[in-house]
Amino acid sequence: MMAFSGFSNRFLSIARRFSTSSSCKGYNNLTTMKNDIKGVRKITMSNPKKRNALSYQMMEDLIDDIALGDDDPSLRCIVIAAEGHVFSAGHDLKELSQSGMPEKVFEMCSSLMAAIRNSPVPIISVVNGLAAAAGCQLAAASDIVVCSEKSSFSTPGGNFGLFCSTPGVALVRVVPRQFANLMLYTGEPISAQQALQTGLVAKVCEESQLGEVLISSLLLFMLNNGFLKQTRK
Repeated sequence: MMAFSGFSNRFLSIARRFSTSSSCKGYNNLTTMKNDIKGVRKITMSNPKKRNALSYQMMEDLIDDIALGDDDPSLRCIVIAAEGHVFSAGHDLKELSQSGMPEKVFEMCSSLMAAIRNSPVPIISVVNGLAAAAGCQLAAASDIVVCSEKSSFSTPGGNFGLFCSTPGVALVRVVPRQFANLMLYTGEPISAQQALQTGLVAKVCEESQLGEVLISSLLLFMLNNGFLKQTRK
């Protein structure tokens, strides 16, 4: 923890020098985009009242935000975060109950996963709280996941008669099969430390260290050391 904190302080002033302080909201205000650090686009899911549910519109907004200017050579990475204390509770169950919507929602979800996979730059998910069902899938599909100590991850669909089949695909690609089966069949959440041990996340830190400046500083450090200067996915 102390080493990570020192790392943050070291690059804080550098991050401020590169700040562009620009932001915009999506048409439906479900996501917010910021470009506070040169080369870094931060997308924030901004529907905490619905626990940042991955509704049809939310996923469409995320796809648009990810694809925006993806041919821009100055873009180095994309950060996906969430407003509030739930990263995403998964799909909007009320929306799924509407006639004809399940097919549309799951098709849009597949498109979102493809957008992440096909992004020319790394996508980093910053999780601070619960990532459940499709929310866990979103995190697992990302190139890097950083989370707070209080975060948890679950695929509880089986407990509600909606087995997390598609989240299971992303999950089994990043964690051992036996552990993925345990999550999928029991629906029990796992802690941030368990997620780190099984490979679902890359870094666990205190909640106070998940701020925009810290994450941007981490990415800026990689930029300054040539990690992403010449390489795109």
